[in-house]
Amino acid sequence: MKKTILILSVVVLALASQAQGIYNNNARIVSQSGSYWVVDNGSFTLTSESATYPATLANLIISDDASLTVKPFSYLTVSGSLSNSAGTGGLVVNPGGSLIETATGVSATVETAVPALQWHFISAPVSDAYSAMFLGKYLQKHTESTNLFTDILNSGTPLTPEKGFALWGDDAGFTTTYTGTLNAGTESYSTSFSGPGKGWNLVGNPYPSAIDWDAATGWTKTNVNAATYVHVNASTWASYIAGVQANGGTRYIAPGQGFFVLASGAGLLGMTDDVRVHQATTFFKNSDEVVPDLVRLQVSGNSYSDEAVVRFLPSATAEFDGSYDACKIFGDVAEAAQVYTTGSTQLAINSLPETDVVPVGVKAGVSGTYTIAATEINNLQWVTLEDTKTGIFTELATGGYTFYFETGENEMRFKLHFSALGIADNQPENAIIYSYQKTVFVNLKDNAKGDVFIYNIAGQLVASMPSASGMNRIELVNMGNYIVKVVTGKATEVRKVFVK
Repeated sequence: MKKTILILSVVVLALASQAQGIYNNNARIVSQSGSYWVVDNGSFTLTSESATYPATLANLIISDDASLTVKPFSYLTVSGSLSNSAGTGGLVVNPGGSLIETATGVSATVETAVPALQWHFISAPVSDAYSAMFLGKYLQKHTESTNLFTDILNSGTPLTPEKGFALWGDDAGFTTTYTGTLNAGTESYSTSFSGPGKGWNLVGNPYPSAIDWDAATGWTKTNVNAATYVHVNASTWASYIAGVQANGGTRYIAPGQGFFVLASGAGLLGMTDDVRVHQATTFFKNSDEVVPDLVRLQVSGNSYSDEAVVRFLPSATAEFDGSYDACKIFGDVAEAAQVYTTGSTQLAINSLPETDVVPVGVKAGVSGTYTIAATEINNLQWVTLEDTKTGIFTELATGGYTFYFETGENEMRFKLHFSALGIADNQPENAIIYSYQKTVFVNLKDNAKGDVFIYNIAGQLVASMPSASGMNRIELVNMGNYIVKVVTGKATEVRKVFVK
């Protein structure tokens, strides 16, 4: 019997719940007591208005001579029972479509798009997928103990739910077609940790819908740090932690998406249906939330760009903190410069208690001209970039800094200098005074001029700088406490500093 196609919208579905059924020749969806929906003797294509307003069914029955397709960027929630007598062809989720179902044992087909000429991290949304589905493709597994990728050559390798794999997109890209039993309910993956410098586990979203990494319930993260890492392309990694993203990372992880987590010990990453959401994201999406006390650095050049973030948080520590910091993972393109900050390790997202100076590194595999800029500054009055090689200070609120970088030179040639957090514009502060290691920094605002005097704790003058302006640095020899006095035409500023 020839099947016809009926395009359904959210509005039509809502109206159907009040009627006995909607017919289109031999195709129909029937309401039974306002609760059950039956796809009977027809081929239906479902579209919905947005992820915020998905099509929602109490229950769904697909008969053996029918099918239901969730179109790209359409969203369906089945809150109760779901049965599909038509097999994997009876329920199809197109690339970019989203299905939230709580029923187990449901056969379906889930498709995802794999763009060309890039490695992608994938994760199977069905429980019975095998590597044979990628016959003729390049599929790899990751091993935590060696932190290496290796080719999968056996066609019988199971694509274990919640495990991630690396897949090459070929010259033209293609669409993956997972056929089998949909993952639903509780899923878990045992993470491993082989010692210091190890612990990277490639995991994945096991559902045919997005998952929310920040969901209030549904997660078990035993010895798993709070950051996620997604491979965007050969030059770029996206990271996300505690409301902060770099390079487009997000709390929402797309269907079919694999991602790295860093384990601090042997543990468990578990999830339930409570973490599932409809979200219009394919691989990554910028956060629209404004995070206070933050500066976002961007290094650019050769048509590439990369980000690193510094965030001030009272509960953070100066060392690596698995709840607030994200490590820096570097791309593989020599022409693409990459920026990071350091605490005890190289970081893409660095959360700190209030501090005056943060070391900044730039990595580039090709000598050339690059620019560092602050694309976002929140609640910070002054953010000054110091190039220790040239001695140039740049107020990043007024523009970026362009420099020449020679491959093989010291990556840690930059420092970020900060004023106090949340200073109001009308607060009568004429100079920012602080120390870093054996250097005293005095930053005079608004191009004001002033005389700088530094005294030891006994009141003896040990250094001075007349007619100073802008950012100034004064090197001291001995460790200890010092008093810094800055006299301008408007006021006198006095600060106590400690020199290491």
